[in-house]
Amino acid sequence: MLKKIPLYILIIFTLLIFLFTGCSQNKQNPEMQRQSAKDSGENEDPPEQLKEIEKKIEKMFKDLTSLAKGGGNVQQGQNQAQEQGQKEQGQEQQGQKSEQEQGQGQGQDQGHGQKDQQGQEQQVQDPWKEISAGIHEIHVQWNSLIPVAAKKGASNKLIEDFSNALNDLTVKTAERNLEESLIFCSRFYSFIPDFYSLYKTKVSPEIKRIRHFSRNAVLLAGKGDWGQASLDVSSAKASWSLFKNSIKPEQQESANKIDYSIYEFEKVVNDKNLLLTEIKGNILLDNLENLEKEMEKNI
Repeated sequence: MLKKIPLYILIIFTLLIFLFTGCSQNKQNPEMQRQSAKDSGENEDPPEQLKEIEKKIEKMFKDLTSLAKGGGNVQQGQNQAQEQGQKEQGQEQQGQKSEQEQGQGQGQDQGHGQKDQQGQEQQVQDPWKEISAGIHEIHVQWNSLIPVAAKKGASNKLIEDFSNALNDLTVKTAERNLEESLIFCSRFYSFIPDFYSLYKTKVSPEIKRIRHFSRNAVLLAGKGDWGQASLDVSSAKASWSLFKNSIKPEQQESANKIDYSIYEFEKVVNDKNLLLTEIKGNILLDNLENLEKEMEKNI
């Protein structure tokens, strides 16, 4: 006959079982925890550092594109400064009554006009300084984002690739290499959707991937790399096919516009028509931006 087990041993054994079970639950795989958070159905707000980096990249694209088109607002600002300076000088000269006063006034007014003109030109003639300042801010934001992204589950490869892309972009803009700066800016942006994918966002990050492929196709077409441009259009189409599943009926009209714009964009890329590629590509990018804003507003 078995001996009766003392009560205190049973109590200790029971406590050990509860303790072991609790520790096992607390050591849940991080990937399982992230998946559990996504399966909960609750939206997660991405960190502000990531949002700010994306905004600065988009602004950089606009500044670089403006330079690529011959200066755009930069040249316009210089012309306006010169015209304004000349206009002010003419008005002041007409307002003088005597030759002496006219000479003195003209000298003073020309001095002021030249200073004003130089001041305005200094503000607009070197957009590279503004681009450089923006990149510096991105470095600061990225340094703050790294531990946050790593904790959320970003792979070492993603972090390393993003960091290298930022360094390469910094070098190219410091060299003031316009064409290469645009290409490397696009490469840098290509990692943005991957970071947003760490969170259950209101709008699928896939729309940002479509934006990247579309914009990159336009840039590569400008370099004459039609083969890779065509591949990027195909990638945009594939991503769009996935993204369309998340579109609600009330957004179908905007989705139809993108369907047609992708079709027309692909056609002109295959025809290797650079002018039409830029036009159709920009229409597609505008349609994507409008749809993204519409979806964010309605969620």
